[in-house]
Amino acid sequence: MPPEPPAPNGNLLEPGMEVFRSIITVNLNTAIDRVLEVPGLALGAHLAGKRLSRYPAGKGINVTRALATLGRASVATGFVGEAELQDFEEFLDETSHRKAICQLLSVRGRTRENITLIDPQAHTDIHVREEGFEVTRRDLVRMRSKIGLLARPGTLVIFSGSIPQGMTAEDLRPLIHAASAGGAALALDLGGELARETVKELSAPTSASPPQGSWMIKPNAQELVEMLGVPATNDRQQLLGLAEKLLDRVTWVALTLGAEGAMLIGREGVWSGRLSIPAEDGEAALHTVGCGDCMLAGLVDAASTGAEPADMLRRGLACATANTLLPGAATFDLNQVQKLEPLAQIEKLR
Repeated sequence: MPPEPPAPNGNLLEPGMEVFRSIITVNLNTAIDRVLEVPGLALGAHLAGKRLSRYPAGKGINVTRALATLGRASVATGFVGEAELQDFEEFLDETSHRKAICQLLSVRGRTRENITLIDPQAHTDIHVREEGFEVTRRDLVRMRSKIGLLARPGTLVIFSGSIPQGMTAEDLRPLIHAASAGGAALALDLGGELARETVKELSAPTSASPPQGSWMIKPNAQELVEMLGVPATNDRQQLLGLAEKLLDRVTWVALTLGAEGAMLIGREGVWSGRLSIPAEDGEAALHTVGCGDCMLAGLVDAASTGAEPADMLRRGLACATANTLLPGAATFDLNQVQKLEPLAQIEKLR
């Protein structure tokens, strides 16, 4: 049974507030991330590099770890190569203060490796991703059963990241249906084309408490236009109009805009937020991997305590910004989050 973490800091929840008693992250395409520091990074050159880290990852795993840093428990399920299962179990146990429960299903084949090259002189980074294991029909049936067992009212099921070889967008629909059928709420952070096929299956969210059905979608600008099949745009008003078209299928759209901040869009209103990195931390801000995952974790954590939309966005921005200040994905200091939250500029647009 998924854990039911207490509300942090003794926060008392009023009846009717949004609250998730348990959180499940679905990691269909897990990865091993390697981060190398390479001063003077240049194509065609033979350069010396220093390994900063090597650790189990994937977008959902990052969300689980970020939630653990915030003091919130979650269950991580999904697929992992059979040879790497123990690595993931040990890593989550060691880095989450026992807040992350690993229930990944092992499959034949090798978990993919992703490489991040960081140039500390130019303050740039490059990401290289490879393909890993291939799942079978039997694997997908096992995963649908697993999600069905975990999903229930009061549970939030987060689908994030890419899908592995052997799986299509159509194969994702039964997994999402299994979560919905169990009475869980859904959060989706998928690539634009994958989300475009998936969002067609989403039904209008209910007003149940705790929430059920399609609760949140978290695209960036490129993913949003791909999701809706429209021409690319960077105009904030156009992006806002596009996001509002999804509100008949989802309660919240969290639209991330990179250095321009983010917007939280719902039927209750629209909130826009930005968070500039303090001058004393500016030189360290170059680690962008996992910022979106930390943003989602912050939104979920705040919503689980019954926070107002502005405070949801504030915490999401603080987590994403704190992630840029330390190497590695979903690696941030909780004290830094608390320092950054008051600095977020939040405006209600309507």
